[in-house]
Amino acid sequence: MPRVAPSPDNLVTVDLKAIAHNCRVLRGLLPPGLGLAGAVKADAYGHGILPVARTLQQAGAQALAVAQVHEGLLLRRRGVQGPILVMMGLGPGQAREAAAHDLTPLLSAWEDFQALSAAARELGRPATCQLKVDTGMSRLGASADQALELLRAAAALPGLELTGLASHLATGGEPGSAQARRQTRLYAELLAEARRQ
Repeated sequence: MPRVAPSPDNLVTVDLKAIAHNCRVLRGLLPPGLGLAGAVKADAYGHGILPVARTLQQAGAQALAVAQVHEGLLLRRRGVQGPILVMMGLGPGQAREAAAHDLTPLLSAWEDFQALSAAARELGRPATCQLKVDTGMSRLGASADQALELLRAAAALPGLELTGLASHLATGGEPGSAQARRQTRLYAELLAEARRQ
């Protein structure tokens, strides 16, 4: 591929100090007991997955979030430690890689929970995952009315450690969104019931 010479029209400067500052500000806004996962999917949105991941961890992000397993593997191969969430879950045949490299996929299909459990048993070590719940995005996740049943069944599988529930706000970037409030309320109800059970 030919190299494009920098010009004022195609030059991007990434300020890692600004990213660290933003991370610290966001952490300061969170109530006690809540952590921050820094999204570094798609090469950290074009900012550079490795430098941004390391900057976010140094600034206090408790986890990193990628879209695909291969992004999590890239981070592990470069020495990045700590929790890495795989937001798009597992592709076919990826359960063993995820378990072997301590990645935490967000799952919503029973078959994926079973595959990760089998990989954990084969490796002789636990594998972590989270349940992805569709609270209104209508894209990925277990339906809200089936989520708790799926969570109970997955929690009973050997070798799995379910570390949480996750969802995706369809209109999270819109201040005052009624849909975001509905999704947040439903998520809070599901989380409270999951903790009770």
